[in-house]
Amino acid sequence: MRSMMGLLIVTWAATGWAAPLVSNGITAWQVPSATRITPRLTPPADAEPGGFVDLAREEYENCVVLVKPTKDLPLPAAKVRGLDTLMPRVRWSSYVPIHRSSGRAGVTGEIADPLHMAEPKVIPAGRVQPIWVTFRADQTLAPGTYNGTLVLTSDNVMHLQFPLKVKVRKIQLPTSDLVVRCDLSLAQLVKSETGNAQEIWRRYREDGLRHGANFWFVPVPGSTGGWPIHDSDMVHMTRLGLRYALLPLGWVRADKQHRWPAQAEWSFEEPVMAAGGTLVKSLPIAAGSGGARPTQPGGATRRPADKGGKGQPGKRQAGDFALRQAGGAAKGGAAKGKAAPQAADKTDKGKPSGFDQRFEDTLELVVREIAGHYRKIGWLSRSYAQFIDAPDMKDANTVAWIERVCKLLKKYDKDVRIALNCAPQERLLDDVSLWVVPAKDWEEHAPLVEKARQRKAEVLLDHDGIALIDCGPMRTRTFPWGLWRTKADGTFTFANLANWDENAKPWLGQFPENEPNGDGMLYYPPREGIGGPVGSSRLEAWRDGLEDHRLLAYARFVNEKRQNKELREALAEANTVMTAWPKYKPADEATYWTDPAKLEALRTRIMDLAEK
Repeated sequence: MRSMMGLLIVTWAATGWAAPLVSNGITAWQVPSATRITPRLTPPADAEPGGFVDLAREEYENCVVLVKPTKDLPLPAAKVRGLDTLMPRVRWSSYVPIHRSSGRAGVTGEIADPLHMAEPKVIPAGRVQPIWVTFRADQTLAPGTYNGTLVLTSDNVMHLQFPLKVKVRKIQLPTSDLVVRCDLSLAQLVKSETGNAQEIWRRYREDGLRHGANFWFVPVPGSTGGWPIHDSDMVHMTRLGLRYALLPLGWVRADKQHRWPAQAEWSFEEPVMAAGGTLVKSLPIAAGSGGARPTQPGGATRRPADKGGKGQPGKRQAGDFALRQAGGAAKGGAAKGKAAPQAADKTDKGKPSGFDQRFEDTLELVVREIAGHYRKIGWLSRSYAQFIDAPDMKDANTVAWIERVCKLLKKYDKDVRIALNCAPQERLLDDVSLWVVPAKDWEEHAPLVEKARQRKAEVLLDHDGIALIDCGPMRTRTFPWGLWRTKADGTFTFANLANWDENAKPWLGQFPENEPNGDGMLYYPPREGIGGPVGSSRLEAWRDGLEDHRLLAYARFVNEKRQNKELREALAEANTVMTAWPKYKPADEATYWTDPAKLEALRTRIMDLAEK
């Protein structure tokens, strides 16, 4: 496992997992961090009685210790002694009941997944309790081997001392160039968390960045469950490693079938506007509004309260900007975000239906104003314009409409970068900077994917069904190996990291009907005695996989210079870790390795060969 600047590897003796250590009726042993842990796991009988962690400086690594008592252990507590320089962090894992599987690759029953600081009230007899210890070595730490102990007490009485050995290496890997997009539903967060909305947003964003998520869809306020975001937030996230953001220059909603209807309704669905310190919600701009004009500073807008509030209307800051409807709202409820019907344009045969001069005038205003501000704050080169989700490229009018909008965006500001969530299209290769390709379309459109790369566009994989609880952490862990095999520039994944609506109660294993277990929920809601962010074993597996990707990229670079036969063979084997994108609904096939020990062995082999 590795982080932003280095490499971390957990290794075991050649015979397999660490052997159990038995003390005061408690059995303890180490398992690979991508193990699917259930309450009745039994330990193997070989290898060393302790935990071993192998890591590079500026890197994180987890040592997962399972303890299984023969009698109830009340009021347990755990701490690490002798390894303070490695900044150990102890977390406990809880079990989630899975009532239905996501497919044949999944299971039912209890699975350990949430990770938190709160100790359990008791460890029941005969039941496995996972304890996660996360280490980090900074750049000043000298290479070498460090020894310590994980101490487990019950009701303030020591019951177990589990030996830990940590090896710090010299190796340091380059920073990953993978683009990893993850979202947060701040509207859901503020319902569960306490404190200022901006503080909550930053806390979760920072934790997401520590787990490799460097591309954010900035949530649009209002109906999409988003929140106004300050420019200072973007600066803050940039310093921590944020690379890109999908900041809508004007989201145009078509119909639910992802097509542009012949009798078009159009609106700029609450476009986000950034100016002078705040990204603020605008009023909707509808077809009958006669266009839009920027307001003068001084009006009111909704934004997070400065102190302790949860997004109560606040005073505008100097330079804040919003778009308002000129001439009043269109009939039919446009002020509530609904567009007035717009008749198909029959006067200009060169335009697809749904266009008229008012549409183009409004689009121009939105693009010039918002793009101008992004340029001013240095974010235009980091942002993408997206204006229709997963368009149906088999519908002729939709294709014509997209082509027209792309040409207009480039006409209004040549530096605007456009993102489309579909397979690359020949006629749009010169206009689109980011293609988000659905997994089901990847192989079929491989030649166009390569053409898009040749035009310097980035190509991301779109696959929401990665982190499924019942399919085990290996499904999540191996996905970046698939990204490496296909040479994808990144992933447009995880619909939400914290999508806790009324139909999703992840602590109880209750998820929306007909949705895979845990899809888009890598964090758990805070609950009594457990504060957030509450991560998961799948979130750790995702970071580990991203770090594996860095190792693979580094090893490929080394092999190109050295032409080492053994390393070349190891990298060829790496191509078999995930041979195809696994299915989502249902999750019936495991097109990836499912043995975490086998993966760790390959990873260790690649690191040793690359380090020579």
